[in-house]
Amino acid sequence: MKTNPGTARVMVATDNKDDANQILRQLKSQFEHVSPSTDPDRVVEDFELFKPDVLVLAFDSLDKAQRYYLGLYRLGHTVHQHPHRTVMLCNKEEVQAVFDLCKKEYFDDYVLYWPHTHDGPRLAMSIWIACREMMALHSTLPDAGALRVHARQLGELESLLENHLADGVQQIEVARSTLLDAQMPGSQDFAIAIDSLGTWASGLKNSIAPALAGTRALTDAVRKIRPIVLVVDDDELARQLIGRTLDRKVYDVLFAGDGVEALSQLRRFKPDVILMDVRMPGMDGVALTQRLKTLPHLMSTPIIMMTGQARRETLVSSIEAGAAAFVVKPFTREALMAKLQKVLML
Repeated sequence: MKTNPGTARVMVATDNKDDANQILRQLKSQFEHVSPSTDPDRVVEDFELFKPDVLVLAFDSLDKAQRYYLGLYRLGHTVHQHPHRTVMLCNKEEVQAVFDLCKKEYFDDYVLYWPHTHDGPRLAMSIWIACREMMALHSTLPDAGALRVHARQLGELESLLENHLADGVQQIEVARSTLLDAQMPGSQDFAIAIDSLGTWASGLKNSIAPALAGTRALTDAVRKIRPIVLVVDDDELARQLIGRTLDRKVYDVLFAGDGVEALSQLRRFKPDVILMDVRMPGMDGVALTQRLKTLPHLMSTPIIMMTGQARRETLVSSIEAGAAAFVVKPFTREALMAKLQKVLML
């Protein structure tokens, strides 16, 4: 994992070689690995070979930048697999539109650059910040889903340990009482030995009590981590209804209106579960599910398919694509919660 933002890989995409050279000269003093991509026939190849941490979209219009990035997503096989940040260069006339796109998280940041910049270090600073985010994204800490599994296992271990200790102490008491009641030669000595064993068991229970208390605190804290739910549906009303159905005190909810937007979201976040509409324009839910299940970091993410038609072929194709569950619209809040709790094992 990179620990120094200056070692990040920065790729400058543009259709103007002079602009590319100008930006490269500006960035090479700050970053060790900077590469241009100016050949329209090598768009995907450049990205997949260089694997940038930060992609600078240095086109002189918003339309060109959007067409480039959309084409990269549609044609590339590893673009959506490789986490990266995007910084867009824009002109004064389009700055509000670019701001809105960054706010919607289609892109990560922008720099007012054309026709000339008044803040020379601004671009380098934006890339530096993006690199810090990438370092955080590549953190080796387990995700929330893994933490919940560990917390549940710790809770089960604690319960098992306490039950065994309690059962052991009870059996020691029974054995001691039986020996004393029998009044056989040597019974008193055996009873004393059993008393020592009981004292040891009680001491063991007291000695591990602080560790068990810490385990309970950790388990309680992990349980408060809200699962991230990504809702992918082209129907805005459906997204609003699902958003109202999901308790925001229990879940963090993200939305995407189509496959491309979903892939963009998945560059930034790793959801705990995905609610996927089957019928969407462009890339439908089954095709998107198939693609996501080829990505190593999303293979284990459960996907719940949503459809308005409970046809057998739709169910079969969804399961074959890798879906974990299936709900038919319109569904009740109780039905959706049951599906979520089952796949998340809450």
